[in-house]
Amino acid sequence: MGNVRFIDQEWIDLMLEAKKLGLTLEEVKQFIEEGKFSLQKAK
Repeated sequence: MGNVRFIDQEWIDLMLEAKKLGLTLEEVKQFIEEGKFSLQKAK
């Protein structure tokens, strides 16, 4: 169960950073679902 806590903390950190940027949970979810987080697509 230690991994779950680590993963949960990563998501919490991600959402806190997104909030600082003015993004909503829905916007982050859409961004991830569209695959825009891929390094290959970012090039």
